[in-house]
Amino acid sequence: MSNDQRPRRQGSDGPRPASVPSPGKRGSRGGAGRKNDQWGKDAAQRGGPKGGKGASPKPDREVRLSGPAKAAAADKAAGGGSPKPFRPPASRQDGKKQQRQADIALPVDHEVTLRRGIQKEIERLVPEPSLAKRVVIALDAGSEAVEDGDLDRALELLSWAQTNCPRSRTIRETYAIALYQSERWADALRELQAYRRISGEADQNHLVADCLRALKRPMEQIASAVDEMAGGDPERELEGRIVHAAELGERGDPRAGLELLRRKVNDDLIQRAGTEPEARYFYVRGDLAERAGDESEARTAFARVIELIGEDEAWDAPERLSDLVG
Repeated sequence: MSNDQRPRRQGSDGPRPASVPSPGKRGSRGGAGRKNDQWGKDAAQRGGPKGGKGASPKPDREVRLSGPAKAAAADKAAGGGSPKPFRPPASRQDGKKQQRQADIALPVDHEVTLRRGIQKEIERLVPEPSLAKRVVIALDAGSEAVEDGDLDRALELLSWAQTNCPRSRTIRETYAIALYQSERWADALRELQAYRRISGEADQNHLVADCLRALKRPMEQIASAVDEMAGGDPERELEGRIVHAAELGERGDPRAGLELLRRKVNDDLIQRAGTEPEARYFYVRGDLAERAGDESEARTAFARVIELIGEDEAWDAPERLSDLVG
């Protein structure tokens, strides 16, 4: 394994979960499309979690537009009913409509593989059938572009889809992941928060936490985002705990990060998360323990990493364990 594939020991800019933006390809395993191994290429350097299936949209769920619904209910409660929206002159409306529908080069004869439920979501939110069809193609092609690593094309397609269908939870989620993988942290955070409001779900909060980390936001915000994931998908929750703990270490308090892992992560969560997340967890735990001066725990943690995934895949855990032993 090359040096650029190993987790950094100190001076890291923190963890970065990788993600798989596959909004419901028909015939794909678990409805999440093919797996992206971005973690092994660069995210491992940062001691952070891998999104894997845990960071992909979950298109099998019913779309719950809880954010707008709550806003509408609040308006009604405050004023006895929602006021009629301001309608600009026809010329301004026409200009806005033209801007929203600005043309984009879509793949010719593209075969859409999105799940039908997602297509219905877009058709419901975009009244004009011809535009809805183009939005579906843009989402599908944009998702494939992210999986293929063509982030520039993905962002072009998904940005256009989001502009023309801003209330789609699937578009918001997929666009957010593309922005995240492009390391556009502020933009990714904005889209992830929009997804959170629209869907009512906290299942991408490990990415929210990592964006907050990258933007150097207060630790309280990172902790709050991760705590919202408690009791949900075990792999995602474990990823969030790793982000939180690793960032405590990066901000000069590895002891606090180590204590957080001891307090918030139990054996049941680790086992349910799977082997790869468990290896990442123990690598970060070993790193924090070594930096906190607990060499015994560091040795145990690095040895566990090697036991789980083997020396060839264990980043620099074998070297670090050797240094601690001898």
